[in-house]
Amino acid sequence: MVVALISQIPVILLTLFEREIRLLLLNYLQALGRAFVDKFIDSHNERF
Repeated sequence: MVVALISQIPVILLTLFEREIRLLLLNYLQALGRAFVDKFIDSHNERF
């Protein structure tokens, strides 16, 4: 019983932090995308 519980701990931690890591990556990608779009719009506005 205890051994089974201990062996489940890494799995539980992984599933918990997988969601956190995914959210962090998503936020990071969104920030990068926004910065890229802002830069693109700025350079586009300078041309016209």
